[in-house]
Amino acid sequence: MPPLPDHGLTSEARRGSTLRGAEGFFRGGQADDGRWWVVDPAGRTVWLAALAVGPASRPRPALLRAWGFMAVATGRPGSDGGDGMVWLPTAGLSDGVPWIRRGGARLPDVFDPDWSGRVAERALAVCGPLADDPSLLGWRPDDGLDWAWDEPAGRAAQQELR
Repeated sequence: MPPLPDHGLTSEARRGSTLRGAEGFFRGGQADDGRWWVVDPAGRTVWLAALAVGPASRPRPALLRAWGFMAVATGRPGSDGGDGMVWLPTAGLSDGVPWIRRGGARLPDVFDPDWSGRVAERALAVCGPLADDPSLLGWRPDDGLDWAWDEPAGRAAQQELR
């Protein structure tokens, strides 16, 4: 997919005004018309189409590119990677944090005194090693959390999803 027009985002006059991020990585910036754009590591304005599916059901990267996709939202780093595409892995920030369980609800306990420290440790351990990967668009904090409801085993809706 060819890059889009520059929209004035990478010109010297605009550099640093709304463009966020470091050169050589994906960045975001607001054009003169007020729209926000993604700027790729080469400095080109791009429109990213992403697909989020599990590694077992994801089509080959060549097929995804032929369909117009440029990015994949993946699972945990090292589990299925970006396969040479732009990727958005999951950090799993809720792993190992305290949870509130009341009346069927299941929510991360963000008021626990250890919450911030545990999330920061997890982010550093998972995200840190990939900080220099220019094909990384960003991070999804978690994926597939069942925060709102612990559904009792054996319910019809749960059976249909298996």
